[in-house]
Amino acid sequence: MSPSLEIVPQGVLSYSYDILLEGTAFGRIENKAVFLLERATVWAGAVQYAARRQGLFHPRYLLETEGGALRARAEKSRIWWEEYRVDFDGRAVTIRELPFRLKGTWVISDPSGQIGTIVKERVTSRRLVVEFPAWAAAPPMEVTVFLGWITLVIMRRRRVSGSS
Repeated sequence: MSPSLEIVPQGVLSYSYDILLEGTAFGRIENKAVFLLERATVWAGAVQYAARRQGLFHPRYLLETEGGALRARAEKSRIWWEEYRVDFDGRAVTIRELPFRLKGTWVISDPSGQIGTIVKERVTSRRLVVEFPAWAAAPPMEVTVFLGWITLVIMRRRRVSGSS
């Protein structure tokens, strides 16, 4: 069985999340309340990053180090589907939601095919489980957490709009 990364809400009404690696505290996501802009401070291990939407009308997200260096960039690749291309370290992966799944399921792929999944624990849950059958194919941990954050942004947008 592959190791799992869990993204767990800190409380029922909280938009902050604990990140657990194999059940052990690994990091945290603290979403910032900024009107119409998605922003968060992300800790992967002991390192702090800033995750944010770039501009108001761009379906583009950035993961930056504390010093402002770009670590990863995600851009919506299809207009009608929730599919994002994430570039980092000269590599690219795609995260896309599988349609017609009652329990939200997102597939993480690279040019070789599917390398991982992000799955909601239950239909009404905000708890996510990120798994890679072969962790050697997985992105670096901070990029994996960034993929989870993008998924949380999509879920939150849907809850606010009432579309699921």
